[in-house]
Amino acid sequence: AKFLRNERRQECFLESGNMDDFSREGCLRILNSLTRLSSAEPFLRPVDPAWPGCGNYYTIITKPMDFQMVRERLNNGVYENDIAFYEDVGLIFRNCRTFNRDPHDPILHMNSQMELSFQDLWLDYQKKKMSS
Repeated sequence: AKFLRNERRQECFLESGNMDDFSREGCLRILNSLTRLSSAEPFLRPVDPAWPGCGNYYTIITKPMDFQMVRERLNNGVYENDIAFYEDVGLIFRNCRTFNRDPHDPILHMNSQMELSFQDLWLDYQKKKMSS
Protein backbone atom coordinates (compact mmCIF):
# COMPACT_ATOMS: atom_id res chain seq x y z
CA ALA A 1 0.00 0.00 0.00
CA LYS A 2 1.18 3.47 -0.74
CA PHE A 3 0.67 6.34 1.73
CA LEU A 4 -0.58 9.46 -0.01
CA ARG A 5 -0.95 12.99 1.35
CA ASN A 6 -2.76 15.87 -0.30
CA GLU A 7 -1.32 18.98 1.36
CA ARG A 8 -3.95 21.34 -0.05
CA ARG A 9 -6.87 19.53 1.60
CA GLN A 10 -4.93 17.93 4.47
CA GLU A 11 -6.15 14.48 3.44
CA CYS A 12 -4.28 11.31 4.19
CA PHE A 13 -5.29 7.94 2.88
CA LEU A 14 -4.10 4.66 1.54
CA GLU A 15 -4.64 3.65 -2.03
CA SER A 16 -7.69 1.49 -2.53
CA GLY A 17 -7.67 -2.01 -1.14
CA ASN A 18 -10.10 -4.53 0.33
CA MET A 19 -12.17 -3.62 3.39
CA ASP A 20 -10.50 -5.95 5.86
CA ASP A 21 -11.49 -6.29 9.52
CA PHE A 22 -8.95 -3.69 10.63
CA SER A 23 -10.34 -1.16 8.16
CA ARG A 24 -13.98 -1.92 8.98
CA GLU A 25 -13.33 -1.58 12.72
CA GLY A 26 -11.33 1.60 12.17
CA CYS A 27 -14.06 3.16 10.04
CA LEU A 28 -16.66 2.17 12.63
CA ARG A 29 -14.60 3.81 15.40
CA ILE A 30 -14.33 6.98 13.30
CA LEU A 31 -18.07 6.96 12.64
CA ASN A 32 -18.90 6.41 16.31
CA SER A 33 -16.60 9.24 17.35
CA LEU A 34 -18.12 11.61 14.80
CA THR A 35 -21.73 10.84 15.64
CA ARG A 36 -21.12 11.54 19.33
CA LEU A 37 -19.95 15.10 18.67
CA SER A 38 -22.33 17.93 19.54
CA SER A 39 -22.08 19.28 15.98
CA ALA A 40 -23.24 15.96 14.47
CA GLU A 41 -27.00 16.43 14.90
CA PRO A 42 -27.79 17.88 11.44
CA PHE A 43 -25.87 15.07 9.75
CA LEU A 44 -27.17 12.03 11.62
CA ARG A 45 -30.23 11.32 9.44
CA PRO A 46 -31.44 12.13 5.93
CA VAL A 47 -32.57 15.71 5.35
CA ASP A 48 -36.34 16.03 5.70
CA PRO A 49 -37.68 18.32 2.95
CA ALA A 50 -40.42 19.37 5.40
CA TRP A 51 -37.80 21.16 7.53
CA PRO A 52 -37.81 24.94 7.09
CA GLY A 53 -35.72 25.95 4.10
CA CYS A 54 -35.17 22.36 2.93
CA GLY A 55 -38.03 21.92 0.47
CA ASN A 56 -35.70 21.93 -2.54
CA TYR A 57 -32.88 19.94 -0.94
CA TYR A 58 -33.26 16.90 -3.20
CA THR A 59 -33.43 19.10 -6.28
CA ILE A 60 -30.05 20.66 -5.45
CA ILE A 61 -28.42 17.62 -3.84
CA THR A 62 -28.60 14.72 -6.25
CA LYS A 63 -26.49 12.29 -4.17
CA PRO A 64 -27.60 12.74 -0.55
CA MET A 65 -25.57 11.20 2.26
CA ASP A 66 -25.82 11.18 6.06
CA PHE A 67 -24.23 9.27 8.93
CA GLN A 68 -27.17 6.87 9.19
CA MET A 69 -26.66 5.82 5.57
CA VAL A 70 -22.89 5.52 6.08
CA ARG A 71 -23.48 3.27 9.11
CA GLU A 72 -25.91 1.09 7.15
CA ARG A 73 -23.44 0.76 4.27
CA LEU A 74 -20.61 -0.07 6.65
CA ASN A 75 -22.68 -2.64 8.57
CA ASN A 76 -23.98 -4.24 5.35
CA GLY A 77 -20.55 -4.61 3.77
CA VAL A 78 -21.28 -2.21 0.92
CA TYR A 79 -17.86 -0.54 1.14
CA GLU A 80 -15.15 -2.42 -0.70
CA ASN A 81 -12.45 -0.40 1.04
CA ASP A 82 -11.86 2.41 3.47
CA ILE A 83 -11.59 4.94 0.66
CA ALA A 84 -15.26 4.37 -0.26
CA PHE A 85 -16.15 5.09 3.38
CA TYR A 86 -13.95 8.19 3.31
CA GLU A 87 -15.62 9.45 0.15
CA ASP A 88 -19.14 9.01 1.55
CA VAL A 89 -18.30 10.87 4.75
CA GLY A 90 -16.73 13.62 2.67
CA LEU A 91 -19.89 13.76 0.57
CA ILE A 92 -21.89 14.66 3.70
CA PHE A 93 -19.72 17.75 4.20
CA ARG A 94 -19.67 18.72 0.50
CA ASN A 95 -23.46 18.44 0.30
CA CYS A 96 -23.78 20.74 3.29
CA ARG A 97 -21.56 23.38 1.67
CA THR A 98 -23.41 23.05 -1.64
CA PHE A 99 -26.87 23.47 -0.15
CA ASN A 100 -26.15 26.04 2.56
CA ARG A 101 -24.82 29.12 0.81
CA ASP A 102 -25.22 31.74 3.59
CA PRO A 103 -21.73 32.04 5.13
CA HIS A 104 -23.35 33.05 8.44
CA ASP A 105 -25.50 29.93 8.63
CA PRO A 106 -24.58 28.08 11.86
CA ILE A 107 -24.80 24.74 10.07
CA LEU A 108 -21.73 25.67 8.01
CA HIS A 109 -19.77 26.22 11.22
CA MET A 110 -20.96 22.84 12.50
CA ASN A 111 -20.00 21.32 9.15
CA SER A 112 -16.48 22.76 9.41
CA GLN A 113 -16.08 21.43 12.95
CA MET A 114 -17.22 17.99 11.86
CA GLU A 115 -14.98 17.97 8.82
CA LEU A 116 -11.91 18.95 10.85
CA SER A 117 -12.70 16.26 13.42
CA PHE A 118 -13.09 13.73 10.63
CA GLN A 119 -9.74 14.66 9.09
CA ASP A 120 -8.03 14.28 12.49
CA LEU A 121 -9.68 10.91 13.14
CA TRP A 122 -8.85 9.74 9.61
CA LEU A 123 -5.21 10.72 9.96
CA ASP A 124 -4.94 8.84 13.28
CA TYR A 125 -6.59 5.79 11.70
CA GLN A 126 -4.23 5.86 8.72
CA LYS A 127 -1.18 6.15 10.98
CA LYS A 128 -2.35 3.08 12.89
CA LYS A 129 -3.02 1.27 9.64
CA MET A 130 0.47 2.06 8.38
CA SER A 131 2.08 0.73 11.55
CA SER A 132 0.06 -2.51 11.69
